[in-house]
Amino acid sequence: MRAPLAIYLEVIENYNKSGTILRHTQVIREYLNIKPDGSDARHLIVISIGAAARTKDEPSDLINVAIEELIRQQYELQQDNTYTSWNFLKQDPGTPTITHLKDLVNYLTWLSLQNVGIEVLSNIPDIKIKQFAAEANTLNAAQMKALEPNK
Repeated sequence: MRAPLAIYLEVIENYNKSGTILRHTQVIREYLNIKPDGSDARHLIVISIGAAARTKDEPSDLINVAIEELIRQQYELQQDNTYTSWNFLKQDPGTPTITHLKDLVNYLTWLSLQNVGIEVLSNIPDIKIKQFAAEANTLNAAQMKALEPNK
């Protein structure tokens, strides 16, 4: 006889909250020789994307390079989006209302406190910097507004 769906969901929820899932996860990692996600994996992501960015432009290509490198070095892949800082960094400032302008000022203040100097550009090839500058110079405000959101 099958258990009703509610009982099944309760069992799964209790399992997910228990210490058993942590022990099972550890045993599976050891059996498959998989390293858990952590600071070493994040460092590997930064290094692999940094190297790939010298020749690739598309974010999807950069993400694929990072995923391939994580898999190659046997790191566990995250099942959810834990990289919310990047999402925060790339947010559009919104319409020019007082509230959005205040948010933009707060954002720019936060950004200036991140202490990122010009030296972060030192490893970017000159041709990429020129490409970025050319893209920025070719669009005026009206053209930028006409761009599709995913660009």
